[in-house]
Amino acid sequence: MAKKKSAPQAKTAEPQKTEKKLKVSNAISARHILCEKHSKILDAIAELKKNMRFDKVAENYSEDKPKVGGNLGKLNRGSMAGPFQEAAFA
Repeated sequence: MAKKKSAPQAKTAEPQKTEKKLKVSNAISARHILCEKHSKILDAIAELKKNMRFDKVAENYSEDKPKVGGNLGKLNRGSMAGPFQEAAFA
């Protein structure tokens, strides 16, 4: 016996759901500008808003000793102080 062909069914245009899960990072590259005085912080922020390069602003305003443009390099989760780590991995 021959199989009966069924009538073609209308296809619905449903978008396929492709959910991508973000991977949790265990390491980041970080930069910073360390200033203790509020006025110096505001000056640094003003320079950044004028589109001055971050590394140049860090060299001019940051008070940390190794002035390498504010680059802290690659940091692993668990190797930083609590508040800094929370902000870095937010």
